[in-house]
Amino acid sequence: MPAHPDSPRPVESVSLVWCPMRIAMTSPSPQTLECERDKLFLTDAELIRRLGVPEKIARVNLRMLDAKPGDFPKKQKLWGDRRYWPAVVGYFDQHYGFRISSSPSPR
Repeated sequence: MPAHPDSPRPVESVSLVWCPMRIAMTSPSPQTLECERDKLFLTDAELIRRLGVPEKIARVNLRMLDAKPGDFPKKQKLWGDRRYWPAVVGYFDQHYGFRISSSPSPR
């Protein structure tokens, strides 16, 4: 008996293909990490690697932080749509209550 026209069709087999671009974004070479270490302006991919958060989670949160008005550092057109890393660190330090005292308090 023929299948009903609205019934789902069988799924064809799919072969998985290795994608070097995907690998490169999630696990950069040690040389790449060394080159990125001292950069001040970072792309979102570089920022995510430094934050150490899974890419899927970080991208969602970066979009949320960009959409709401606030103190999170914006991408700078002048610097190729990159964010200033020290400002990102400062944002998270302030947001999570981290403070460095400049001198020990007198007793």
